[in-house]
Amino acid sequence: MSLLNKIRGEFIDIIEWNDPSTDTMVWRFPRYQDEIKNGAQLIVRPGQMAVFVSEGQIADVFSPGTHQLETANLPVLTSLKSWKYALNSPFKAEVYFTNTKLFTDQKWGTSNPIIVQDPELGVLRIKAYGNFVVRITDSALMLKQLIGTNSIYSVKNIHSQLRAIIVSTFANILGEAQIPATSLSAHYQDLAKLLRNQVAQTFAEFGLEINNVFIENISLPLELSTAIDKKSSMNTIGDLDKFSQYQAATAMEKAAENPGSAGAAMGMGVGFAMSPQTQSAPQNVSPPPPPVGEWWVALNGKRNGPHSLEALKKMIAEGTINSETPTWKPKLADWKKAHNFPELKDALDNIPPPLK
Repeated sequence: MSLLNKIRGEFIDIIEWNDPSTDTMVWRFPRYQDEIKNGAQLIVRPGQMAVFVSEGQIADVFSPGTHQLETANLPVLTSLKSWKYALNSPFKAEVYFTNTKLFTDQKWGTSNPIIVQDPELGVLRIKAYGNFVVRITDSALMLKQLIGTNSIYSVKNIHSQLRAIIVSTFANILGEAQIPATSLSAHYQDLAKLLRNQVAQTFAEFGLEINNVFIENISLPLELSTAIDKKSSMNTIGDLDKFSQYQAATAMEKAAENPGSAGAAMGMGVGFAMSPQTQSAPQNVSPPPPPVGEWWVALNGKRNGPHSLEALKKMIAEGTINSETPTWKPKLADWKKAHNFPELKDALDNIPPPLK
């Protein structure tokens, strides 16, 4: 600093912060040799706080307004300094301005997938992202915990730490919630509220407040999303036999519009082949394959299946399985013993007693 600036500092002193940035949280006022003239003007604008630090100790904190800096108005600083000099002598102190506005649109997201146990689909890898809003509520505490001797501190300096707190807390919440993956989108607001409440205490330890948290998206693995889309398509089509009959009827209707054409003959042929109501099945047509089963049993420590219900009853009659055999069918979270299934009760009740 030039000699002229030092001389000016001896006669007039206005301490203020005109913040041109959008992400600065803390800024230290530059003063020649940290000297502040007794009687200087301190201007703290709305959305700011001013913290005086003397010899590593926080002396005074000023809220928005214009303040005349005199010994009578600085009781803590006066006590620290003992004021062995005349009252109009300059005193040494550092002044830190803190920005108490809301820092909005702070991004958070999972760098790696979160592994959760889904009640319907089993173990899943899930990713999520969103944003949050944070602000300084305790300037003195933040200065102690985070700033140190930095002359400027932006939200970027702490963003990665805040994001890590949010992601780790979200992983715990998601694991405990036991919400099916297909229903997560209906619970974004509830999960965000839980997340905000649980990280609030950790943020407060830094002098910060998390004003809000938003979940923009929770995404499933690509292969699972593809499988869900296929299942939805099948549900939309409905019964395949009825769908085939509908296609055959449509083909016959179009063919009838052009009688005598090759297309008509082909359409009639398709119609007779596909619609059992209009034509009896030829004698050489093979019977349809048996329905695929959905029952599984545990035999010799290994999964065995799938079996139809009739096949399972036959296995009971043959003694291959009994009432204690672990059994499973779709939509069950875990295996159950065979006697827990009403569908198998008759077959189990008709097992002859063992030979003596």
